[in-house]
Amino acid sequence: MTFSNLDSPFASRYGSAEMRALWSDALKRLYWRRIWVALAEAQALAGVVTPEQAADLKANADKLDVNRSLEIEKEIGHDLMAEVKAFAEQIRPFVPRRYTVLGTDGFGRSDTREKLRYFFEVDRHWVTLASLAALAEDGAIERQKLADAIRKYGIDPEKPNPLTV
Repeated sequence: MTFSNLDSPFASRYGSAEMRALWSDALKRLYWRRIWVALAEAQALAGVVTPEQAADLKANADKLDVNRSLEIEKEIGHDLMAEVKAFAEQIRPFVPRRYTVLGTDGFGRSDTREKLRYFFEVDRHWVTLASLAALAEDGAIERQKLADAIRKYGIDPEKPNPLTV
């Protein structure tokens, strides 16, 4: 499968070859990586990474694995985060020490908006639970409704408070 053209019925019928290439999966991912290289170069100037590390990242940024990115995207439903993960997978074998994610890639709590909302307890289930808790405190409903909602929505009552994690 080629990723150098935008795959769309409208693009194939109405788009020029140049426009299809401009909006292709491969070029989109390449531009993201160029942004990350620019970030690494700025971090090298600030002493966060070495100039050699930034140069190595730049030298390998064009080595796309769009198939792997699309596999990850199917799992998580987010194209940019899929590319971040695919790029990290490519880098990991060349890091001579332990590879620790420092939170700038969204791994974990913010891979998707859905996970982020759950983490901060602002998704539809947590909002429903908060509303039911307020109603129970006012005596408008029985407290058993809270337990029922926790069970129904699969809410972990032992989940740490997101403001203290």
